[in-house]
Order: sequence, then C-alpha cells, then structure tokens
Amino acid sequence: MTRIGKKPEEFVFGMKERLDSPNQVERMMDNAAGVIKLLGAKNICYFNFIVDVTSHCDCMPAGGLLLVQDQGILFSNDPVAIDQASSDIIAKAPGLPQGPIETGVQGPAGEIPPKPELLESGQKLGIFSRFCQEEFREEIVDIQLTAAERLGLGSRDYELKDVTTEKASE
Repeated sequence: MTRIGKKPEEFVFGMKERLDSPNQVERMMDNAAGVIKLLGAKNICYFNFIVDVTSHCDCMPAGGLLLVQDQGILFSNDPVAIDQASSDIIAKAPGLPQGPIETGVQGPAGEIPPKPELLESGQKLGIFSRFCQEEFREEIVDIQLTAAERLGLGSRDYELKDVTTEKASE
C-alpha cells in the first residue's frame, strides 16, 4: 500500500496493466471530481480555448495535426457543460483539408484511416487519437461526459451566449 492507502495498480498512471479507454477516462473523471471536491465547486471557473484542436489529447506535448480552425473561447462555471459545448462546436465545424480527416493518421502505433464524411460535420474528437483504443474512438467523448455528469460534476445541458456581439454594440 502507498501512503494514501491505494495500491499502485489503482492509479490511472503507473499501473501494472493498461486500462481500456472507457475505464481510463472514467478514472480521469473520478480524479477531477476529487479536485473539485477538495477546492469546492463554487471556487472554480472554467475556460476552454478551442484553438489548435488536434487529433490527440491536449495533455500531449505534440498534439498532432489540426482537425478544425480555431473556434473561440468559452467560459462556464460548469465543467461538463463547457466540455459538451466545446465538443458540439468542434463537431459542427468543418474539418481542415489535408488534415487527419482527409489523410488519416499513420504512425508507429498503426494506421487510422481517413473519414472524409467528417469534413462537413460530425464528432471529430477521439476519432484520430492513437491513444484511444480503436473500438472506443467514436464514443469516447460521450463516455467521458456521461461519467462526469454521473459523478455530479455538472450537466451536459448548456446555453451559449455570444458576448462578442454585445460588446460590439456598446
């Protein structure tokens, strides 16, 4: 046992065996819930910069090829709502030509084929990530947001308010 009472294999990182992608994102949401509980939800606000959206997690030092053009900045007091809104915005955005949507992804971990039908619209996050197991790529965002909502971190419901037009009219 470690000093906080967990076995090393119970942690997300540094486990003896790799978790499947759904279990990994569910544990990530458990960890987020712990941080929010520790700090207090009322003491946290969230900004999502929907810029340089790539085929991999933004936790990676080199995220991969761009999927869509920059979409803007979101603010919320609800981490689940802001992530749902960000995901929806990216899904509605046209894919960038010559990006992974058109070319696929080739690498040491294997090949992810192109999905040209996503150039117009459709869930793009997770689809081209070599870090997500193939069978879960199409649903990994939904799995993560569902887990976060189930843990009481927030709601997937949201209402977008464009403050740029308000500022311009003042």
